[in-house]
Amino acid sequence: MLRALIDTELAPYDRAGNITVAGVDVMLSPKASLALAMAIHELCSNAAKFGALSKESGRLSVTWTVTEGPADQTLHLIWVETGGPPVTAPKRRGFGTTLIERGLTHEFDATVKT
Repeated sequence: MLRALIDTELAPYDRAGNITVAGVDVMLSPKASLALAMAIHELCSNAAKFGALSKESGRLSVTWTVTEGPADQTLHLIWVETGGPPVTAPKRRGFGTTLIERGLTHEFDATVKT
């Protein structure tokens, strides 16, 4: 289940109210769960090192919806960090970005927007 996966990955970073999670529960295949868990783990790690979760005032919101198409469903997952350090463009493309894009594109035929 998507909600359980996200809750598990975010649990170590939850400081009483700094994280909001909302969305309908979605069943995932084992392969899809692994790809999404790796992506969420990478996002958590980056948020804790460089982003909103690196500051006491930082907040994280993770929301998702599912839309029905004529042949399939589409998951829209939104990760929003606020109250963290100023954002600067990376000087190079990191391993984490590649991991997220390739893993989700391969497993879900996803489009990743940064």
